[in-house]
Amino acid sequence: MPTLLLISVIPVIILCFYIYNKDRDKEPGNLLRKVFLLGMASVIPILLLELFVNYFISTSDNFNLIGLFIATIVGVGLIEELFKWLVVYKTVYNHKEFNHSYDAIVYSVFSSLGFALVENIAFVIMNGVGVGIFRAILTVPSHACDAVIMGYYFGLSKQEEYKGNQKKSNRYMLCSLIYPILAHTIYDYFIFADRPLFYVLFIVFIIILYMLCFKIVRKVADNNYNFDGTPATHKSTDEIRILPGEGPQKNVNSLESAFYAVNNTLFFCLAAIIIAIIILLTLY
Repeated sequence: MPTLLLISVIPVIILCFYIYNKDRDKEPGNLLRKVFLLGMASVIPILLLELFVNYFISTSDNFNLIGLFIATIVGVGLIEELFKWLVVYKTVYNHKEFNHSYDAIVYSVFSSLGFALVENIAFVIMNGVGVGIFRAILTVPSHACDAVIMGYYFGLSKQEEYKGNQKKSNRYMLCSLIYPILAHTIYDYFIFADRPLFYVLFIVFIIILYMLCFKIVRKVADNNYNFDGTPATHKSTDEIRILPGEGPQKNVNSLESAFYAVNNTLFFCLAAIIIAIIILLTLY
């Protein structure tokens, strides 16, 4: 039992430390603990809602591939990411400590990994060391990656709000929920489909997702300006280029490159799923 607990907890601690350590202007411990604990508590409504939804549409049923995708996005991706999103939005989004684009990534990851900790302990205790190792390498980091994407778009939303562009802020707010749901669904769908081709796509997806999120974390953490245009408390090694009329809070290297990377990567993965579905439906 102690070994299983260690396998469950260690990846969560490592990822929380990594994300926290990248924040040059540390967030208050009491707020981080609150977000993490609420993430843990979100397991209860998530579990109840998933049981309810899966009573009507379950990923374990013998669906065709399109039906399986619908069951995965509705019964897993939407429910889990929605509650993680609500924790961050209700607790942090309008808090005075949320004043820099990287802050949203920190809080989103802590919310997500709070949930992942409880889920991981349950799965590992029930299924053993092998499952624990698999989840430590793939599942827990994928929860963190979903949260990085969520936090990135939360940051963009708040930045546009400071600039007075509420319409654009609302669009990024929607992205902060839709893209993590999509990423989470793709991860689970490849596993649930249980087809050789999908396992290959799963590996490709994971590699791209990890590379993308490492890039986002590094770039956004090095953004030199708070939302209100005041200098952050650290200096970036990146060259800062300001677009005319955008104001000092716009770090083009940090934000725009990651924005396009997120969009291109997720749309590529979605296209890969569609192509794979067409091929398999043709073969079977």
